[in-house]
Amino acid sequence: MESGSILDGQITASSVHSGDALAHCGRLNLPTENGCFGGWSAEAPFQNEWLKIDLLVEHTLTGVVSQGADYSGFSEWVELYTVSYFKVDQVGEMYITDGNGKIKIFDGNLDKNGHRLNYFQQPIQTTAIKFNMIKWNNHVSFRGELIGCREGNPWVRIFKGISMNGFSIYDAWTSGTGASSYHAHKYLISDTHYRNDVILNNWSSFDILKVKLTLYSQFNVEVKSMLFNGVGSTMTSWFASVNVEESSWDDLPAESTNYFSINGDSRNSRRFYINHGYGGCENDRGWLLITERARIGCYEGYDATPKILYSQSRSYENWSEGDVGTARAMTIDVKLG
Repeated sequence: MESGSILDGQITASSVHSGDALAHCGRLNLPTENGCFGGWSAEAPFQNEWLKIDLLVEHTLTGVVSQGADYSGFSEWVELYTVSYFKVDQVGEMYITDGNGKIKIFDGNLDKNGHRLNYFQQPIQTTAIKFNMIKWNNHVSFRGELIGCREGNPWVRIFKGISMNGFSIYDAWTSGTGASSYHAHKYLISDTHYRNDVILNNWSSFDILKVKLTLYSQFNVEVKSMLFNGVGSTMTSWFASVNVEESSWDDLPAESTNYFSINGDSRNSRRFYINHGYGGCENDRGWLLITERARIGCYEGYDATPKILYSQSRSYENWSEGDVGTARAMTIDVKLG
């Protein structure tokens, strides 16, 4: 955290006291500068206040460091806290425990600038970690650090769109409207769109090497996928024929397209659109289409939206009469450098 490799958007808190005591101000040794008044402070000194760090990818952590807030004229620090964390394939949070399997209560600080290092009994593998405050001196004010390192180069889920839940997939991708950034919603069991705001709002800050788009059936079985080169891309430019490296459709990227973009045919609300050609509704043909409005008389139909339509064969299909299916979900994952 102190180094700045963890972005401000990866640090969140249960509450904040003021605009100069935001969550990202809770970095170890952060002085009173750059809009921060010496640390993170909760809105009020209540139980259940927390500071959370989203690591995005799996890390192995062996311990944590705590520090009070460097507020001139104030003596504020946390004396006791617990640590909870999130694992890659588990929905809820887990707690660091002691040798008896009980939640471990860690000793915090005795002053506002000293460091208190606490090692875990066993290293943990986690994608996010929380400091949960129990006891404090005068007010819940805190700075912290994590001890550990990243594990390998795994894929990171940055988006999940769901068919027919009533909320635009395109809006969820571009702005987060109708989407959740909560950890549990990235899994297929959830019917809510998921958006990783940290990566999507700071795309250029990450070394994105690859982007993978995957479609799933009504039974959450993978049916189609595409792999894109993400180097030097933006959150929209990666989705282009020139970036396709692998595809479940044999004729992509070689076959010609009249649309291959996330914005797609905005006039007809056709997003994440890979289309071969237009010829009237009965002759339109393509590979992938997210339709965001019903169109009676055309292949979108008139039932619930959005719908993720796709060619079920190895090539493009006629949208009206071809081998076209509706995917329940679309996920987008990235590999970071």
